Amino acid sequence: MLVVTAATVLSAGCTALPLLGGDRNFAAREVASEPRIRLVTPQTLGGLPQSPSRPLWNASRETLAALRLEVGETTSAIAAPYGGRTETEDAIVVSAAAGTIDEPSALLWAIVAAIDDATDIRPVRPGPLGGDAKCVVGHSSQGKQAVCAWADNDSVGIVRFLSDSLRDRRDEFVEIRAQLEQPAG
Repeated sequence: MLVVTAATVLSAGCTALPLLGGDRNFAAREVASEPRIRLVTPQTLGGLPQSPSRPLWNASRETLAALRLEVGETTSAIAAPYGGRTETEDAIVVSAAAGTIDEPSALLWAIVAAIDDATDIRPVRPGPLGGDAKCVVGHSSQGKQAVCAWADNDSVGIVRFLSDSLRDRRDEFVEIRAQLEQPAG
């Protein structure tokens, strides 16, 4: 059931994601001369291998397309699902874009506000690269999910945890972000 409904959970979980800014554009007007962040997709994430699930890949790419609209001159981007190979295996779906962002805190709140049935919004340590981060746990009409996101002046990303059980994923999020986001150079 987890794999079958994952794409629906992802899209239903963020109804307004392509319209994050509405009339606002969070992309910086001036582009930094050198990228400071490089995004990478490791072979495994949270102990899970990359997923072969086409619906999960499509969902991660759709989310990335929305994030790219909010980043000035994208310098690095990733979209990948992990796990979800069986009906009971958890899945982690990541999407992130690096570039320049004028108002990272406002963008983060727009992301959180776009999540349907967002309950239990919690701040989380953003990790060694800073910025602002939040995690949301709750239910969508198709299942259970925890969504964590970060935004700073150089990048924005969303990490979705799809599972049969809801649990606090804040510590896992910090570890996952550290694996995905590296200093450029």
